[in-house]
Amino acid sequence: MAYGQGKLGEAHALLEPVLSANASAELTTLAVELEQRFEALERFLEHYRDQGEPGHAERALLSLALAAAGNRTWHDRANLSAADTLFTTQLMGEAEVEKKLDALLKPTLKSKPKKGLDKKLRDFAEDEASGTKVGARAARLAAAVARALGGL
Repeated sequence: MAYGQGKLGEAHALLEPVLSANASAELTTLAVELEQRFEALERFLEHYRDQGEPGHAERALLSLALAAAGNRTWHDRANLSAADTLFTTQLMGEAEVEKKLDALLKPTLKSKPKKGLDKKLRDFAEDEASGTKVGARAARLAAAVARALGGL
């Protein structure tokens, strides 16, 4: 149940008393799977942070904190990831910039990109979002939209 609720540390803590040199293959595999899942959550957080997606990074950080509870080593690793995320990316400031990017992209959720969206995204990346990871993401999106509009 703990695993299904995202509480990987609690699930691992329940396994620890029965893990030993002669533990069943099933229990050993489950312990490895828990570690791999926690590492995947760390990678998700790093990916979102590095790609200029602070909203997703914040949600990944919350999932990571939930997963770490009950396991001291994971808790320490989650705290380091939290510090990196909150302070090096200036999550709150970039989250505001991301909201503006989302507003630019919102019309594309219902229909294909309109002509000129690539320019709007480039202008946004160079102006309001300049120097941020969200700005770099907007520039990548502008290039992708330009390619897509060129092929339509």
